[in-house]
Amino acid sequence: MKTTERAKLRATFHAKKAAGLKDMKFFLTNPTESTVEDICAEVNHWYQEVEAGNATQVVSWGDADRTRAAA
Repeated sequence: MKTTERAKLRATFHAKKAAGLKDMKFFLTNPTESTVEDICAEVNHWYQEVEAGNATQVVSWGDADRTRAAA
């Protein structure tokens, strides 16, 4: 049985969560034009490009590192 793109991406994010991932955002220009499998395939593709050294992954935009004010 072939592993779906969605299952591959789910496994990737389970591993990232175990390693400390706190937040992930995806911004789609027109989500009605794509299926879940299409979107997962695109994200998987870019993770492969990062692993191959053909793209750079942004580790943090700085928004997740803010400290909460004490009450």
